[in-house]
Amino acid sequence: MAQNPVEDNFITRIILGFVVLYAMLIVGSSVGNMFSTDNGYVALIGFVIGALFVFVIFAALYSRYDQSHNS
Repeated sequence: MAQNPVEDNFITRIILGFVVLYAMLIVGSSVGNMFSTDNGYVALIGFVIGALFVFVIFAALYSRYDQSHNS
């Protein structure tokens, strides 16, 4: 089974991973700051929600991209 171009190259896998982690950090921080109150747990929950949102969107898009190369 042929792999997609991202998985063929080690460097592109690492770069894509860091880009996704950075996006999770940025969006999570933004959502966490939006929910920021005196209670630190609310900001943490906001951060987790924002990071999970980015991850779910990335996973859905990457899954479609991967399927387009495997068909």
